[in-house]
Amino acid sequence: MYSASVLLLGSLLASCSTPPTGGPPDYGDETDTGSETGTDTGTDTGSDTGGETAETGNDSGGGAKTIVVVVLDTGRYQLFEQGTMPLLYGRRAEGLYVDTFAGVEAWTLPTTASLMSGVRLEERGVDPDDKFLPPGAIKLVSEAFQKDGWATLLASANEVMSANLFAGFDEKLKHSYDWSLADQTAEVISWLEGVPEEQPRFVWIQAMNLHVPYDKLHASCEAPAVAADAECPENVIYTTGDGGFVPGEFRNLSEAETAACSAAIEVAHRCVATQVDLELDALIQALPSDALIVVVTDHGEGWLDPSVEHNWGATVKLTRSFALLLHPGLAGQTVPLASQVDLAPTLLKWAGLDYASADIEGVPIGEPLLEPPTTWHCDGHGHLAIAAWDETYQLVYNDHLNNQYYELFALQDDPGGDVDLAFTTELPEALLAALDAKYSRTASLCPADG
Repeated sequence: MYSASVLLLGSLLASCSTPPTGGPPDYGDETDTGSETGTDTGTDTGSDTGGETAETGNDSGGGAKTIVVVVLDTGRYQLFEQGTMPLLYGRRAEGLYVDTFAGVEAWTLPTTASLMSGVRLEERGVDPDDKFLPPGAIKLVSEAFQKDGWATLLASANEVMSANLFAGFDEKLKHSYDWSLADQTAEVISWLEGVPEEQPRFVWIQAMNLHVPYDKLHASCEAPAVAADAECPENVIYTTGDGGFVPGEFRNLSEAETAACSAAIEVAHRCVATQVDLELDALIQALPSDALIVVVTDHGEGWLDPSVEHNWGATVKLTRSFALLLHPGLAGQTVPLASQVDLAPTLLKWAGLDYASADIEGVPIGEPLLEPPTTWHCDGHGHLAIAAWDETYQLVYNDHLNNQYYELFALQDDPGGDVDLAFTTELPEALLAALDAKYSRTASLCPADG
């Protein structure tokens, strides 16, 4: 139905330039003229690393091309395993798997902005924790695709994301957070079938199903009774009315109630992930066999602690994600470490578009990293946390009301970040240097007075 001429490059391209100090990357001067459909009612409220080291890319000549990016909002790293998402997990050999896809922040807007642009907001002097981006703060890869003649579609169930990151899309399908991935698939396939066969197409899907296991969206996944010393109050996980999640309802839980709720949420979340796995596999099967399909997550769910607002507890400790790039030309390849800012140049390179001269921080996945990936988060109350990553560790620096301390987590042995090794293990010098440099550039965005 669709065709693509794809050639995996045989050698590494030149590395990108040093990360810039300011200003958006220049993908072109076009303005957004895309149409919109749908409603804006949504709210953003174990691994196997075997395989070949990979690089990605294709030539820019001849034939239609299809690129589809699927962002599983709030997809915890720990969900990507055989028992919970067996269909997607089983497809690792069909593409390029990134075992540690280091998140740049702890919530949707800044992480998705980096996925779509290749820049970190705090490096541009933009507060990543503001729900609205300044006009022109960044340029999106969708703008480059649109300028090059690609048909472009945004299908988002996340209002905060779609209200900020829409430039360069010909059409925007925007619905509320309970828009299922199955329904998204139907609309995306319908749109693809309407695009002329000779025209390449680029689709960005922001799926929210993993973000809201608390509501009635997945009735079969309502939290079951869990053996514990106390019951989990029902409204901690589910609410009445529109099914939204109300953080204020669980502030006074006892320790036993918190443990019961955490266990119940864990079971419900994994149940939802298994259903999403089925819907995602149906999407993959419906797409052209020669499409590049990218499945990523934006931030983790972390701890599953109902005492933490939003239950994802925005902190850099929760930002380990995974990425899977499915295409026959990438089969069987593994990259142990990449950053979310590396996706944008990867997509540009794959499409045969200029990425090396673009003013972006990332490099195509599989090329040598310019520096350790970093993560940044300010909680609005004077607590700044910055993380730096290598293939073995995540090192976290916390600066909270004149209390400075480090945390160190082993990625393979402790994917949930439960065991702090900072007092028993020598801190990696390269990560310390990366944290120091990051702090000097960005600490002013997190004032001590919140």
